[in-house]
Amino acid sequence: MLGFSLDFLTEDNSEYALSLCILRIEISEGCYENIITNLPDLEFNIEDFKELYHMRRTEETSFRDLKYALCLKAFHSKRFEYIVQEIWARAIMYNFYSEIAMSVEISEKNTKYIYQINYSAAIKTC
Repeated sequence: MLGFSLDFLTEDNSEYALSLCILRIEISEGCYENIITNLPDLEFNIEDFKELYHMRRTEETSFRDLKYALCLKAFHSKRFEYIVQEIWARAIMYNFYSEIAMSVEISEKNTKYIYQINYSAAIKTC
């Protein structure tokens, strides 16, 4: 048995109390970013939210890579323990290919854009 439990709605408990704060931040002229958070707005001002959002960007792109590139959109099991095992296996794989991809040296060329790593190709190669 794993050391945590699931929190979900049941027939006996059909409602879940949730308090959210919706922020609309102007990134550039006419371009807005909408953020939904459960952090209390009385303790944080808009600049705090901007900084927190900026700090989370790397983690959010990592989760996007995990979900799409490592196929975490669907699982191969219905049992909770096996789903957790599958998530851990894919997280380890993500760390492995990220380490390999980050150690590859990209030769610099005089181009308009900076070269970036193609993580989908890195996963397939690994």
